[in-house]
Amino acid sequence: MTSWKQVTSLMKTKILERLDLVSLKGRRSTTCMNRKMKIIIFLSLSFIIIGITTACLFHNPTIFKYPLHASCNVTWTFKSKCNDVASKLVNQISVWKTNETCGTGQKCLYGLDSLNGNTLKATHTTPVKRYVDDLTFSFYPNTATSGCNVVGHSESRVWYAILDYGTNYCNLHNLVDGAGLQSDELYSELTRDEICTQYTSSNCEKY
Repeated sequence: MTSWKQVTSLMKTKILERLDLVSLKGRRSTTCMNRKMKIIIFLSLSFIIIGITTACLFHNPTIFKYPLHASCNVTWTFKSKCNDVASKLVNQISVWKTNETCGTGQKCLYGLDSLNGNTLKATHTTPVKRYVDDLTFSFYPNTATSGCNVVGHSESRVWYAILDYGTNYCNLHNLVDGAGLQSDELYSELTRDEICTQYTSSNCEKY
């Protein structure tokens, strides 16, 4: 017969073996978790460093002097009343609404979205790639000259667009030029590369 001492000793041995097994599994699990945590921390730090570096590069005008997304802001001054300026722009959008006027450039495929109060919203579609840009003209009466100040904005709908060969500038400039507003008595146009993608290298006869 097995004595009580033998049974007790056997039970202790089994318990110790089970504890050793649990301890070994725990160490393995901890090691795996530590490796996963190290990988997660490394990837997180890498993304942070890449993000900071990219932001610094894009915000450094000596490296990248354009808006982060392909777009353009332009301000004009006119002697004409705001209603007259808006009317001429709407009319020119209608004239250039089809692809028949494209020629070798992009003075075509404009579309009117709305004209509410002092805001005109429109679109321009590039004739080859069919990219769509959103245009906004905001009209502000100039009490000093009895004329009108206009702020234009054009922005690419393509979320990843950074450079645009000056297309967003030409979207606005071509429309104002086509409407005959450059002959206005007080006409002036103001923009720069920092707020208008590739403004200084734009070719509005092509784009």
